[in-house]
Amino acid sequence: MNLEENRRIDNSLFCYLVIVCLVLVYWSIEVLVLLVRQLADWSIGMKPDDLREEIELQVVELLKEKLASGEIRDSRAEQLAAHVLATLVPGMSFEDLYKAIGKLDDGASELSVIVLPHMRDYEKNVTQQALTHVRDLIREGQYDAAATLGAKAAKNDVKLEWQGQAKSG
Repeated sequence: MNLEENRRIDNSLFCYLVIVCLVLVYWSIEVLVLLVRQLADWSIGMKPDDLREEIELQVVELLKEKLASGEIRDSRAEQLAAHVLATLVPGMSFEDLYKAIGKLDDGASELSVIVLPHMRDYEKNVTQQALTHVRDLIREGQYDAAATLGAKAAKNDVKLEWQGQAKSG
């Protein structure tokens, strides 16, 4: 073999490795999307506005209970309702909606009983499953794919789709 043939083989091998890495990164992102789709508590075909409306209904019920028991005054209930309506706007994507849900109880601790279960479900069903998959990729020696998937999960930079069954009441 001469030097030119070695370079051609090296270039071919390099191109092959680049393609394999790109496929692994794409595959990792696709797996993360699939994990998100497996969120157990959500209904098939549910839209972000459906979840937003469910949370708004939970807030209304909570405010009625707190007003009836005297835990909050009318003015505080109005503030909380306005805060929820300003934070959870119609037409949000799931990504934006989950970011907004996480901020609902900032300065409104009364809403924690609504926010925490939704954030726990997100943590359990998306973040932890992505972490498990990253660990598996590392064990397999697929470090670039693991790093890419980990970065995507950390940034919540993934297209969420609703799957499963909605919670009622």
